[in-house]
Amino acid sequence: MNIDIKSQLERAKELKKELEKSCNKDLKSKTISNKTRNLAQEILIKIRSILDQTMYQFFKKEIIPILSQDEIKKARVYFPLVSKKENLTSALGRSMIKSLDKTHPKIYSFLVSVQPYNKDYSWLNNLSKYANEKHIRLTPQKRTEIKRTIVTNNKGGSVSWGQGVRFGKGVSIMGAPVNPVTQNIEPTPNVESKTEVWVSFLFSDSNVNVLWLCNKSIEESEKLIKEFFSLF
Repeated sequence: MNIDIKSQLERAKELKKELEKSCNKDLKSKTISNKTRNLAQEILIKIRSILDQTMYQFFKKEIIPILSQDEIKKARVYFPLVSKKENLTSALGRSMIKSLDKTHPKIYSFLVSVQPYNKDYSWLNNLSKYANEKHIRLTPQKRTEIKRTIVTNNKGGSVSWGQGVRFGKGVSIMGAPVNPVTQNIEPTPNVESKTEVWVSFLFSDSNVNVLWLCNKSIEESEKLIKEFFSLF
């Protein structure tokens, strides 16, 4: 992964921690601060920009060498997000990326698979929508704690689950046994566990939790970007 993109992802994670603190403070005071709105929008704009920069890295390495100077000037490079598969070709065309299915079939198949019309990537619709809004509007809800456990290992792998998940006897995660009473892993070398607590803050025109979307956008985009870079 590009070093600059990696550092920007780390910055997004730092902003998410600031957002969590700001949301907690606002919920206690029953107000919505400009800080909370601005942090949420800054995270989403940053992630959208990182996706575009990732696409540009591919464009710079694989596409620019085969374009004329005039085509390079006309190119509007961004990470394509379309509502239907048949719209992908025209979206790529605006970046002067033509016949990608023939010249770079693995890249094309990858881009097809990570579009928001696919269920696993529907969150990209909300990322795109709220990153482009001039003013994010949030609605405070009754304080609701949403707990999520995250287990990570020293190789960078991670597994997470919500509070509705229950494990029985004999279950292991990343080699660490799960205690069926505490529902957490037993102490295991090179494996760590932490519990995140989310509070409910929704975008005013939907039931989308702002903390959920920001966290989802950071985590899933990082996976997506790593896979994309591995293909070129």
